[in-house]
Amino acid sequence: MYYRGYLPDGTAFEETKEEWNDFKKQWEVEKTNFQRISVFPGDNESELNFGWYSKTNDTLPAICWGKDSINDCKEYEGTVKEEYIVKDENGKNAVKYYSNRVTVTGVQRGSTYYYKRKIYGKYESDVIQFNTHNTNNYQFIFVGDPQIGGSAGRFSSVNYYRKALDDNEGIRNDAFNWGKTITSAFDKVNQEPSLILSAGDQADEMDMSKRYIEEMQYSALLLPKQMQQIPMAAALGNHDSTFDTFRRHFNIPNPLKDTIYVNPKTNYITEYNYFFRYNNALVVVLDTNYLHCVDFKNVIANAIKKYPNTDWRIAMFHHDIYGNGIAHAQTDSGIRVIRPCLTKLFHHYKFDVVINGHDHVYTASKFVTYNPNANNNGKYDTTGVSEINKNPDGPLFITANCSTGAKLYEYYKEEEMTWDYVHKNFQRFASSSFGILDFYYEDNNNIASLNVTTYDSNTHNINDGPYKIEKQKRCCNTPDYITEDGIWGVEYGDWCGIVNETINEDVDISEFINEKDIYIDYEDSEV
Repeated sequence: MYYRGYLPDGTAFEETKEEWNDFKKQWEVEKTNFQRISVFPGDNESELNFGWYSKTNDTLPAICWGKDSINDCKEYEGTVKEEYIVKDENGKNAVKYYSNRVTVTGVQRGSTYYYKRKIYGKYESDVIQFNTHNTNNYQFIFVGDPQIGGSAGRFSSVNYYRKALDDNEGIRNDAFNWGKTITSAFDKVNQEPSLILSAGDQADEMDMSKRYIEEMQYSALLLPKQMQQIPMAAALGNHDSTFDTFRRHFNIPNPLKDTIYVNPKTNYITEYNYFFRYNNALVVVLDTNYLHCVDFKNVIANAIKKYPNTDWRIAMFHHDIYGNGIAHAQTDSGIRVIRPCLTKLFHHYKFDVVINGHDHVYTASKFVTYNPNANNNGKYDTTGVSEINKNPDGPLFITANCSTGAKLYEYYKEEEMTWDYVHKNFQRFASSSFGILDFYYEDNNNIASLNVTTYDSNTHNINDGPYKIEKQKRCCNTPDYITEDGIWGVEYGDWCGIVNETINEDVDISEFINEKDIYIDYEDSEV
């Protein structure tokens, strides 16, 4: 754990001392605000999904959205669902909350919008600016495990190492560092990111008696002003799965509702496998707290059937099946079960990059393909990674590190490894990191390129990458014109060739299906 404020001698991290002191005052006022706005991607780049809590359900929520900062906005009305009771830290004073959801449509690229929220039948005075960016050249921020509250129980310079931080101090510490990481990432991309991808464990609390503490952790997650100005897509981590807070705060696009299982802990359908398209990228998010390969296949196939011709296919889920952390990747029984199933699916469905978290140490894999005859756990083969990778076979797996620095772990050294999929490890204690997926076109828009780079949050020094992946541009639109050279369409004003891909929904996954539905109780799930 680390703290980016100041050390006992008052010298280290001096540049954030004043900011930290101001934040402590702010946090005391803000920490119990559980009604913050969350912004999630919608079905595609022209939609945004908003969510928030309210204490009543007698008025419908709405977002007023437009290009004028005060007036001339269009009202998008939403729904109120599900009563949710939160008691205070002492288990008393129960408060009812309701989940509010609104979807805004017709969002155009390269525009400046303004929006305000209607809650309790009235529009708030706070008007939020929201910028959209270039369709052909855009960037995603990706982060691993914010795990806000993970600093609790650890020693810190914040109290001169005299005692471990309590729950409130741990959340405050991580809230501050989360804000610093998000601000750093925005600065790196000149305030123009299009999306945040978070690979799970947004919060840390897993004790069912501490629902109030977990809500404070989500309050901290949504506190930075940037979180109201950009959509964030998140995966469900093991620390998020004890409560159903995730689905109550977030308005998820295209959830897989006809899942094979119901959560045996809480008896609700998770709906945490979902997908969306953003420009020329298809993003599929999986819930790997539960194992059913059929569900994984179904959400992937549904996504590709709806959006078959995107240039890029990105997957994200929490548990790192090709990580190299000592805590999880080689020891969790659930990861060993899930690895061959997902290896086969991602290779079959031609995914390019997979983002994971969970191990709190950075790892980049080699390119991974499925080989049923391979003598390893995962049935995988690998090919090497270069600075420029043209049409690689199989995806690149990135295990992102803890983005608040709340928990940072070790990785296996080369002489300890009996597996050969690791390309690069990286760990820097007393720091945090974020990654950038940089999408752009080259060669008169005929070549689609993607750079994958990870940065240190404090310095913007490159921790790893950039890894460049190149491929022929695809076309998302329907055919306009057919010649002996192929099928052509128009996208964003340019001619492009359409690749008609047949999705084989009957890819054989029978070997990965157990006799009954399984909830995976991951070993070491407390870390």
